[in-house]
Amino acid sequence: MGSRGFRSQQVRWVAAAVLLVVACQRTARPQPQLPALASTPSAATTSPPQHWQSPSTPVLPRTPPTQSELMARGRRNYEMAEQLLDGPERPRWWLAAAQDYEAAFREVPTVDDAPEAALNGAWAYRQIGEHAKAIELYESFIASYASESTLSALQSGDAQAVPPVAANARKYEERVVYLGAAYEALTEVWVAVGNYQRAAEVLETASKNAR
Repeated sequence: MGSRGFRSQQVRWVAAAVLLVVACQRTARPQPQLPALASTPSAATTSPPQHWQSPSTPVLPRTPPTQSELMARGRRNYEMAEQLLDGPERPRWWLAAAQDYEAAFREVPTVDDAPEAALNGAWAYRQIGEHAKAIELYESFIASYASESTLSALQSGDAQAVPPVAANARKYEERVVYLGAAYEALTEVWVAVGNYQRAAEVLETASKNAR
């Protein structure tokens, strides 16, 4: 065999070796995993709810979750987000918590769970830079759960309401505390996005509140 033929054979051997190495690397590379369901998270590596469905799975009617189910899911997702270190998974848990908490708040914005749903939901949105959603949630909470009419009824009672509302000093004080927390958090968000005018307006509104 001439030297030229020998070099051609060497080239073929090298090419075959490279192809073999590439094939082995592809085989050894871990295959992408489908996102894990987050109904019962047990470890920090569990993925949050993806709300995806396989194309081969028939789409069936789904019963909307109740307010208590949304609260439980939001609480679980929020706790998971708090436990995780910064990384690609953490924002997904914050988002899942924010969406579940917001949905629970929108369902019944005046119940005793409303502060946890609104304030934690807004905080979760802030962790992923969704400041507009956080602002909307804070403002909705102030307008509904801690409205002037609600606070007046709890402070002095409202015999004209249907049904009548009896005065409740404990619930009144509780709502005033949460109202102050919401105003403070709302001010922080306006400052964070650089809108100092709106932050000043919120502070002025809060200072004029005699409660």
